Amino acid sequence: MSRANHIFQTLGLAIAGGLLFTLACITTVLCAQFVEHEFYPVVKDFTIMTADHHSEFVLLSGTMYKARNCRFIEVAAYSGDQIVNLEFLDPPHALSRAIGAQHWGPWLVSPDVKVLRIQARHQCHGLWDTTTDLIKEVRL
Repeated sequence: MSRANHIFQTLGLAIAGGLLFTLACITTVLCAQFVEHEFYPVVKDFTIMTADHHSEFVLLSGTMYKARNCRFIEVAAYSGDQIVNLEFLDPPHALSRAIGAQHWGPWLVSPDVKVLRIQARHQCHGLWDTTTDLIKEVRL
């Protein structure tokens, strides 16, 4: 084997190894995000206790359990594929709630919807934001 062939073969193996390493890292991160989302939510047992419907909005309140000490970023509400307005009317909290069982609400959702999905986003570490499905889908 010539010296040039040996150099190209070695270079090819290094590039292939680098690509495999990169693919393994990406797969690990994606799997870790899935496992965190599905098995380590920031908030558990999010329950709507009351839903007071008005002509243009619905007021919601309930209970939840904050399971992890992560910094709150935002909450988003959806009806089907449409984003709907969600406004906190409860007394202001610190940037994030403490760990433990607690009450939430009232939250104003507008317009008045019959089907609702709510997701929260928190920062638990420096790798990615953690999304928690507070309500996957509920009929009000």
